[in-house]
Amino acid sequence: MKRFILILHLAFCAFHFSFAQQIIYVDVSNNTGNENGTQANPFNTIVEGLQLSQNGDSISIVSGNYPEDTLLVEKCVSIAGTSAASTLVQGIFILSSKLDSMPVLIRNLWCRNVIHNDSGYSVTPLIIEDCGLQVLNDHTPSVSETGRILLKNCSVDDSIHIGSAACAARREVINCETGGGLWISSTSSQGLIRLEGNQVAGSLSVITTAKSDTIFIQNNTVSDSLIVLSTASYPDVISGNTIGGGIRLRAVSHSGLRFTENDIQNGSPSAKYVALSESIIGNNNFKNGGIHFQATAGDIVIRENEIHTDGSVAAIRFKTTAGGYFEDNTITLPYFEPSGLPLDGDTLSVCAIHVRSTSFGGMKGNRISGGAYGVYLSAIASHGFNENEIDGAHYGLYLQSVSGDVDSNRVEYCIGDGMILDYKSEYADTNSIRLNYNIVRYNGGHGIRTRGNCPMGRLDEPGTGFNVIKDNDGYDLYVETLSGFVDTIWAQNNVWSHSTEAEVGQYDIYDANDDPARALVLYMPLLSYGVSEHPLPEIIMFPNPTRGVFSFQFSTGSRLPAVMEIVDFFGRILEARVPEFRNSGTSELDISHLSSGIYIVRFCFDSQTMVKKIIKL
Repeated sequence: MKRFILILHLAFCAFHFSFAQQIIYVDVSNNTGNENGTQANPFNTIVEGLQLSQNGDSISIVSGNYPEDTLLVEKCVSIAGTSAASTLVQGIFILSSKLDSMPVLIRNLWCRNVIHNDSGYSVTPLIIEDCGLQVLNDHTPSVSETGRILLKNCSVDDSIHIGSAACAARREVINCETGGGLWISSTSSQGLIRLEGNQVAGSLSVITTAKSDTIFIQNNTVSDSLIVLSTASYPDVISGNTIGGGIRLRAVSHSGLRFTENDIQNGSPSAKYVALSESIIGNNNFKNGGIHFQATAGDIVIRENEIHTDGSVAAIRFKTTAGGYFEDNTITLPYFEPSGLPLDGDTLSVCAIHVRSTSFGGMKGNRISGGAYGVYLSAIASHGFNENEIDGAHYGLYLQSVSGDVDSNRVEYCIGDGMILDYKSEYADTNSIRLNYNIVRYNGGHGIRTRGNCPMGRLDEPGTGFNVIKDNDGYDLYVETLSGFVDTIWAQNNVWSHSTEAEVGQYDIYDANDDPARALVLYMPLLSYGVSEHPLPEIIMFPNPTRGVFSFQFSTGSRLPAVMEIVDFFGRILEARVPEFRNSGTSELDISHLSSGIYIVRFCFDSQTMVKKIIKL
């Protein structure tokens, strides 16, 4: 008996399923008066097809002009025309609030709008594909997790606005073209928002009061601006877009941002967060604008961006309590004169990079040209300013900090001073701003102007110094000692414009206080460039860069070094050895075990040292 009941149940389900999957045909040109929705005798109105339909049915609409105004969809059906160009529905499709969780599919036709009944709670997925619309303006008070909205391959004469009071479903707009803007909004949102491959003739906005979803905004072309505003968010991915105007990003709490590979034609990204973690702004091209970023705590990396600005805005303006790291950006802007305000409070001058932070992560490998300041960096602690190149600014680098490392930078051809190092002694006298392996030359002012504890090489600290500070129009080193402050300026193991100690002290270094009780400058030219009865040889190193083994060859008949050392940019000796030479004066060294980067090769003679730089790929 149970088996018989089961067979009957399955037979009933099969019959019900076959009935629910019928195709209903509609042809506005059928004026015969014989209509039943079959292919031979189609209805001539869409309303009749909707009235006959059941969940799962398909309504096939033949090409034509359908003047019907309001089309209430009360079943979960598929509605398909022949094409958006030939099937013209003059009315609006309205989805009833009584629909269940089966999808409603509308494709291959043109209509004025498709909306949910705004009095209900939607659980119904809505998919609109290959359609033309006058506008998509859909506001649903509450959308459950099943109520996905997908708009794909559509052309919208006006704008797209998908809004709700609360939404837990996916909202996706893919490969669509609009004559106006594209907006997604919600008071409370917990779903995924995906906007991809769209052509938007206006602004693109995602605005939610509180959300815990992920936003994907990828490969869109937006003629105006991009706006993403929220209270709280999971990671957002904004990549591959072409944006005609500015960008505004706001959130109270954000667990991550990926803003990468975008092309911004005009305007600046303005980002403001209270808390931001593990975020990247990278590989973007800003053709006339910069990056303005503000966060209470921002763990963000800005790297490999190409930034051009006319000087109306800074290329990078960054303000945070803690966090931030800039790497391998290329920045170009015109030259500007400083505002005339005191250096420690200059907020008006146009800067390539302007940073104010309590604790800043640092900068590495940036190429900067122009501005009143190439870099204006004010931080209680800055964790490194390394391998940057600055030229064409008025002041190359202004660094106001308690501590920091300034290593392996190149600052050249600035109108004023190359580097201004403003040490803040009121926090801790045991800290310092340390300079090693920098090249500061051909600047129109002083090479380096120091205020306070800024050591740049000590004989009793191997690997420190080795700065090239020469050929500046002012002094190579200009020392200002703050009132009531006593300091010793260590400036040994450097290359100056002159080669003897007497000449360096007379022509290259200047103590503005001229008071040895307040400031004592200890300097000594790098010995390899000094006077010796035994001149140092020429050394050729090849290949450079290298992936592992490199050779070095000394000129014929020259003295050979007693010791050779490999030193990193922190002054640590990684390897020391007595080199073995062939008769040709050639030797080899294998550094394949070292990580990629720049290293110093020190050749130590009896009382002299020669320094070369090697790049490990």
